[in-house]
Amino acid sequence: MVASPTLTENSKRMRRPLLGIGLVGLGLLLLAVGGGYYLYTWIADSNLDSLVYKPTGLADDRSALTLNDPTTLQQLRGAATGSSDIALSSTFPDPAAQRLFPGESIPFQDWAYPWAAEPPLPAYDPLIDGFLPIEPGAFGSLSPATRVRIPAIDLDADISELAILDLGDYRAYETPKNVVGHIPESANPGEAGNIWLFGHLESLIRGEGSIFRNLPKIPGLLREGERVYVIMETPRGEYLYEAGITDVLHASELSLYQEDQPTLTLVTCVPQLKYNKRLLVTAEFVGFRPTV
Repeated sequence: MVASPTLTENSKRMRRPLLGIGLVGLGLLLLAVGGGYYLYTWIADSNLDSLVYKPTGLADDRSALTLNDPTTLQQLRGAATGSSDIALSSTFPDPAAQRLFPGESIPFQDWAYPWAAEPPLPAYDPLIDGFLPIEPGAFGSLSPATRVRIPAIDLDADISELAILDLGDYRAYETPKNVVGHIPESANPGEAGNIWLFGHLESLIRGEGSIFRNLPKIPGLLREGERVYVIMETPRGEYLYEAGITDVLHASELSLYQEDQPTLTLVTCVPQLKYNKRLLVTAEFVGFRPTV
């Protein structure tokens, strides 16, 4: 007499294919997540060029045009009207006598390129009211900043001096926690040299804030012609810097360099969810507004 399988044995046999299906499904899910992350990082890395803004590069873009050609609208009119045998009626104005502004002073090749025109005088900006131009280094050694504001990207944050941590085999600066971190060996506002400020783009695991989450907006604002001011607050007064250059470097390529003139460099990690590159926003000293 053959004994029939028990209920427990039947249950085990039924679970085996279900377990296999579950493992296959989990593998496919992990593969999809890994593939999606790889695709995302590839797209994110390829878009990092949009974070690079170097106005000196316009010279390369404009080199294809004959910018040094002195031919203007008036010269073309003169050549045309001088050789024309058609008499103009006194009822209508002479086209050669009409002025187009600002076309008269722009080579005709540049009419389709607004940046080739002479820029208008900047409009009054209440944000910079009261700031006075100060000779670089006029104050000598100064105090560190306690706060930084960048109104163009809605940034208003405290600044903290970053301590140096002893990690055994090497030393490193601590990471800023919900503040902007200042490298203490770098310059202070108004001093000759470069101020280095670091902040998180985001800190999903350690929860150290996202102070510089809007910093990647600055290259786009500069391309649109918007002036991006950085205001550094100190006990003595406010120091005004204007952003003008942005760049992206691999984390291993970043080094803390100095400058002869008062300069400010803001640094954060990019792109999101990968963080292997560094966005650098460089600003130059513009003026000082004393504390009233």
